[in-house]
Amino acid sequence: MIHTQRLTYINLTGDTIVFEGRPPYVLEKVKGLGKSKVKFNTSRGVYQHGDTTRGALLEPRNIDFSFHIQGMSRSDLYQKREALMRLLAYERVFDGERQGRLFYENDHGRWWIPAIPEGPDPDRRIQNWLIQSRMSFRCSDPYWRDEAIYTLALRMSDTSFRLPFRFPIRFGTRMFMGRAVNAGHSSTPVRITIYGSGETPSLVNHTTGAKITVSRPVAAGETLLINTDPEALSVVVRALDGTETPAHGYLSLETPLEGFVLRRGPNAIEYVPNQPSNLSRVELRWSSRLEGV
Repeated sequence: MIHTQRLTYINLTGDTIVFEGRPPYVLEKVKGLGKSKVKFNTSRGVYQHGDTTRGALLEPRNIDFSFHIQGMSRSDLYQKREALMRLLAYERVFDGERQGRLFYENDHGRWWIPAIPEGPDPDRRIQNWLIQSRMSFRCSDPYWRDEAIYTLALRMSDTSFRLPFRFPIRFGTRMFMGRAVNAGHSSTPVRITIYGSGETPSLVNHTTGAKITVSRPVAAGETLLINTDPEALSVVVRALDGTETPAHGYLSLETPLEGFVLRRGPNAIEYVPNQPSNLSRVELRWSSRLEGV
C-alpha cells in the first residue's frame, strides 16, 4: 500500500518508468486527473435569451506534472536523464495505432489511460545531483479505466435429469440471458468472444436496444473476436492455429459496431443462437470508464 501519489508509464515495448515520492524520478505535483473540459454544441434563436444546448462532448485531456531527477553524482544524474529520454522516445510510445499506458495510483485505487508523452523538459540542474523537470501526457481519449476486467459468460446449461432421480426433477435449461453491470461513470465498449459451433447467433443488449448478428457461420474450433471500442474497432476470426483474419463480413449490423456498449448500471444481455447446442458460448469483457479520479 502506498501513502502518496504515483504515476507509472508503460511504453509499447513494455519498459516502465515510475514517478513517485522517492528517487530517481521524484514526483512533485500533478494536474489534469479530474474531469476534462467539455465542448458544448449549442444553437440560438433570433429572439432567444441565452442559448439551447444540443449536446456535449468531452475534450482530450492533458496530464501535466513536475518532477525532479535525483542522482548520486553528475554522471549518474545525466545517465538517468538519458534513460528517461530513451524510454519515452516517440517510436516506443506511439506507432500510429497503439499508445503507451499511463497508470495513476493513490491510497484509494489505481487507474490507467492511453497516453502519449510530451517532453520531458529538463530545465534546471541544481549542483551535481538534481535536475528539475516538467512533463505532459496527451490523452486523446479522456476516460480513465478501472484496472479490473469484468466478464460475463453465456452458454448452454445442461441439467437434464438422469436415472435414478429424486424429486423435484430439474429439466434441461438454456441459459442465454445474463446481466452485465457497468459500475463506471459512462457507457463503456465491450470485447466480445464468440466460440464457433457452426451457428449464426445474435447478441442483444435489451437495456440499450443494440444488436449484433453474425450472418456467416463461425466454424467449430474457430473464434470470432469483436471489439466495439471506437479507438480500436475490430472484427477478426482466430483459427485453431492462432492465425487471425479480418472478418467484418461476418456481421450483419443492426446497430453500428461502436454503438454496442454497456450503459451505466445493469444491462440485460441475451445471446440468441439460431440452432442452440451444448457448444453455444459467448463471453463479454469490459472495464469501467471514469471521467475523473
